[in-house]
Amino acid sequence: MVAKYGSFKRRFGDSVPTLGGRPVDFSSVYAIGPKEGMPIKIGYGGDPKNRVSNCQAGNWVELFLHYNVWTVDNKLSRRVGKACHDVLDKAKKRLRGEWFNINPEWAKKVIWFAAQEEGIPLYTNKDINDTSMVKGDLMMLQMLDEAGLIAGGKIM
Repeated sequence: MVAKYGSFKRRFGDSVPTLGGRPVDFSSVYAIGPKEGMPIKIGYGGDPKNRVSNCQAGNWVELFLHYNVWTVDNKLSRRVGKACHDVLDKAKKRLRGEWFNINPEWAKKVIWFAAQEEGIPLYTNKDINDTSMVKGDLMMLQMLDEAGLIAGGKIM
């Protein structure tokens, strides 16, 4: 299912790319927290602004979207998010669920580190408007997929 937010169709016309036979769309990895910065929730998927609203319902302080980047597929954003959680678990920073005792700058660094370790390209809001860059990465991922070199969302 193609998510409404960041739809490829809006950027690339009717030719929505596929990976593993599924249409792909931008999916986010984000850091949400109070204005003061701590604690931070690192999450993934969908529209991060909606996630702020959803999280706000259960919080006594106003939450902000401190940081957000994009992958070209939900499986990839999930891998980056889980890799972030693993890194922060090793540093003993988990408070509860997806909430960590870190500041927004730490979250940004962990997100980029985890993506690099997983070999997953990330895009800022500015980057996703540069369709030539995203198309190039998608062509590479599609070739790897067609060659059978991507299994379960992982490049082998």
